[in-house]
Amino acid sequence: MDSELKIEVKPESRDRYARTTRTKIGQKIVSTPNFCVQLQDSDELDFLINLREQHVSDRLTTSTVRFVDLRQALWRLHPKTPKDVLMNVRKDKYSLFFEQQLLLIDPSLEYLYYLPRMDGFKKNQYTPKVILDYIKEIEKLQKESGYKGEKKKAYKSFESKRDRHHREFWRGLAEENSQSNQNRLDIIRAFLQCDLDYDADAVLPPTPLVDSEEMLEIAQKMNDNAKELARGKKHCATYFLFKSSALASWSLLDKALRYIAENAKESLVVLKFKYLDLTNKELQTERDNYRDFMANLEFFSKTFKNRACVVLENNCQSFVSPLAGFDIVSSSFTNYDIEHSFGKYAPYGKWLHPTMLIHRPWDVMKEIYENIGALPHNCDFCRSVTVKKLEELKPDQWYILRRGHVALFMNEWLGYVRKAIDDDKNIELIVDRLANSKIQILKDLLPKN
Repeated sequence: MDSELKIEVKPESRDRYARTTRTKIGQKIVSTPNFCVQLQDSDELDFLINLREQHVSDRLTTSTVRFVDLRQALWRLHPKTPKDVLMNVRKDKYSLFFEQQLLLIDPSLEYLYYLPRMDGFKKNQYTPKVILDYIKEIEKLQKESGYKGEKKKAYKSFESKRDRHHREFWRGLAEENSQSNQNRLDIIRAFLQCDLDYDADAVLPPTPLVDSEEMLEIAQKMNDNAKELARGKKHCATYFLFKSSALASWSLLDKALRYIAENAKESLVVLKFKYLDLTNKELQTERDNYRDFMANLEFFSKTFKNRACVVLENNCQSFVSPLAGFDIVSSSFTNYDIEHSFGKYAPYGKWLHPTMLIHRPWDVMKEIYENIGALPHNCDFCRSVTVKKLEELKPDQWYILRRGHVALFMNEWLGYVRKAIDDDKNIELIVDRLANSKIQILKDLLPKN
């Protein structure tokens, strides 16, 4: 049991602000930098298992599942796994896969604020009553405001009520009285039990969406309480979930860093900046602050031996984050961490271009394919496409192709990063690739020294 509570980080190489490690979290060993694939449904889990078996994928040994997606993604790993006549758990490809693959379950409590996946809480047997009651109140506000999930004037009325209700909910949980303490601990126990039942490799505390010092203080309290309840059961990470707008406030980020420095000296640190896209030219302050935040995490990695940092739903920043401060970066199978709140997914989604490092629309990809007679990437999935015209592919074929391409490209990219640090001792090789891409503005995220 003691080995499941520890995190051990063995630095292997460093070039200025970038490092590679061999990190042990519980019983799993992860070679970093590593790409943590977010699994949203069981089809993606099956796809990842097959991909790991059939392709070189040594940078894809970690996975995360959001609590709101748990039923769809891990239903085959349900705790009540069938047993044989001797009451031994039957081993199948899913349980065997996660004996090697690191698993984190993200509480995803931003969806108590954002609407697209809020229903996921109602479908999850671990969701505590206090959260289900909160959701009923939000649904009541929706109905009273006449807002039904489309862009209408009613949204403004609903939005202001939702914002106030959300803050009051968390403010009430943080109060020191018997009912608030009970509700707060009920939430933490529910998520902890979920992690234990699914044998997640670390506990991520259920924390609020942070956009103010008040919400940060509540998040710190949830972290403290979760660590106490997880003591002796499972390693508990330090977890902060930020609104992307929080990056505009260095004082807020600095307080989070101080907490990490004082309370997570030998710990997995997990962060999420929801819906973050720092390629927007107007977000210079946010880029500067993200860079300084990364620089502080990189300094911590030198100061505190056993600390590893993970960033979830990192979108386009996932090409830069592993260069400083973050050991594991996570994104979806498409590297496109957005929500389709007001419409359906397109049958032919965007494709991640391996040199531009941006997503190209289907119509553009058809032109590129027609001009060069191939998809411009040498991975197994892209080389398998031999049709005369790209539109001959069916939507489900394009769906699989895009995900396989992104996974193998991220494995390839992080392989480049590791080689640049380990063998070449020249991280500028990666910086040059960023400079020649369409996201060159993200070079601003790298530390100045």
